[in-house]
Amino acid sequence: MSHTMRALAALAALTLAAAGCGDDEAADTTVAVAGAETTAAAAVIEDAPCALSGTVVENITVDGATYDAATQSVTVPAATMPAGGGFLVVHLGEGGGPGTVLSSAPPALAAGPAQEVVVPLDAPLAGPTELWPMVHCDTGSDGVYAFTGQDGSLDPPAGADDGVVMMPVTLG
Repeated sequence: MSHTMRALAALAALTLAAAGCGDDEAADTTVAVAGAETTAAAAVIEDAPCALSGTVVENITVDGATYDAATQSVTVPAATMPAGGGFLVVHLGEGGGPGTVLSSAPPALAAGPAQEVVVPLDAPLAGPTELWPMVHCDTGSDGVYAFTGQDGSLDPPAGADDGVVMMPVTLG
């Protein structure tokens, strides 16, 4: 799938997520494709309720991520959590972007850089699978992941200067 198609699919998925970002006005979204060792497709969401400084690739690293079938978990080398803390949530790749959440109970993480983040999955992977680790804010401040994607939902995706902090990786 081309980078443009991935970016468009990610935009469609994130437009739904943007509805839960708290602003009653329509979110102004544009597509940005950031390049590094792994390509990230991200939609820029202006006025995100929690934002990290820097770019997407400065705030999440998936190169070297691993899947452990015995513990049914994914380990992501590095991710930055927003002020107030957050969660690293693993989404299934669907249509070239993030889809169904595979980690309904990710661990709560303190604000700042997190290394070797282990995220338990709800079910085992059945082979090589595209995953989208994504940083979410803990806006409920209770350490329990509660994002539903609905307008006004707690714990929305975190934004960076060039998009939502997420990146695809194939594991399994």
